[in-house]
Amino acid sequence: MAFGDGRPTELLAQALSRDFASPLRARMLDTRTVSVDEALCLVPRTRSLQAEYRRKIRTMLRGLNTLWHMRSLMNPVRYGRFAWMLVSHKLVRWLGFLTLPLAPIGMLMLAATHPWAAALVVLGALGLGAGVLALRSGENRPVPKPFVTAGFAVASAVAGLIAWQKFFQRVSAATWEPTRRPA
Repeated sequence: MAFGDGRPTELLAQALSRDFASPLRARMLDTRTVSVDEALCLVPRTRSLQAEYRRKIRTMLRGLNTLWHMRSLMNPVRYGRFAWMLVSHKLVRWLGFLTLPLAPIGMLMLAATHPWAAALVVLGALGLGAGVLALRSGENRPVPKPFVTAGFAVASAVAGLIAWQKFFQRVSAATWEPTRRPA
């Protein structure tokens, strides 16, 4: 298989995210990808918070595996501005999930001496409780929007932590299955 100008392409490992790896591979080959500003894509919501949770773990894990596989692109000496964009847009954003458990610890420490921090701890606990209730509600029960929003936030945070755990354990998400969405 060739890239079009005689340069060979490498087949991407099954554990990699093809939509993320393809433009990275293009950059490695000193070519570029082009986006069409007029393109429109409508993606319906997943059928449940549980399905969204599973999708987020799979998506982030595949992204982390892809970034690790193509980590040479984060070399600013070789790739300059592109390396900076890749690190800041992907890696730094995903690193936030690793520091997430430190936030409640810090807020609890501040709450001892600052009333505003105590109020945020209470609001955070209420949000966490609402999110857990939404996640436990099941797929066929209607859930009020504030609970769904809290559930989405909790699912996203936990999914990010789980994705990092699986990444460090070198677990692969090689089998991709489209997220089933209602018609």
